[in-house]
Amino acid sequence: MRNPSWESCCKQGSVQLQLLPDPPEYLKDLLERTDTQDRHFKDNLRQCNAAFAFTSLGCDIVSPEDRANNNNNNNNNKRGGLNAFQIHSALCHRQGSLTPVEGNEPSYVQLYIFDPSYAAERRQARNSNLDPEIVRELSVMLAQCNQFARIYRYAHEILSNHESSNTVSNGNDQREVSVPYIIISPSMRMRLIEGSDRRTHNPPTMEEIAAVIPIEYSDRGFRDIVLTLRSNNSLR
Repeated sequence: MRNPSWESCCKQGSVQLQLLPDPPEYLKDLLERTDTQDRHFKDNLRQCNAAFAFTSLGCDIVSPEDRANNNNNNNNNKRGGLNAFQIHSALCHRQGSLTPVEGNEPSYVQLYIFDPSYAAERRQARNSNLDPEIVRELSVMLAQCNQFARIYRYAHEILSNHESSNTVSNGNDQREVSVPYIIISPSMRMRLIEGSDRRTHNPPTMEEIAAVIPIEYSDRGFRDIVLTLRSNNSLR
């Protein structure tokens, strides 16, 4: 078409979308090549994404086998097509502390704190079927090019250098307890606004609710990520 018009998505050309920037050279080469290594990367792309993820995915994943069994048990739900990523229940991303719990191997974001060669070894140990060269080169690439990897390394340095401590006294026993971060929970209340649609704005009848609460005292267009240096629990 010489003069295309996209009314439904771009308001007849008034919305200008910028082209995506080129990926790093090594990743671009993997995506454009057609050799054996390239096919291996594309065939295992989802596993590579998981191996280099910063957080773990919290959800109940429906396996292809379960979907096939459900389809066989329900004649009205038989369908072909591409394999889809299907989950049940809630979806969240779990993030632990920046340093692993004593006795545990580093994983997810913790691997970005270490040297890329060590991080590649740990990722390879958990994903033995992946090409070691691809894992090694991607580890170096992300450590150099990914802005979040640099931010996490800097956060780890700051928390390590400025880790505060409190003294806990128990009789004659005094010990130092690290307190790398303090989270203050704001108070919240719910009220019914007169004039609102009572079907959608009624107060809840259950004793427990789950809600996304915006930061009312800030006009920022983003949300905070809470980082801790050491912790036994993961954040969601």
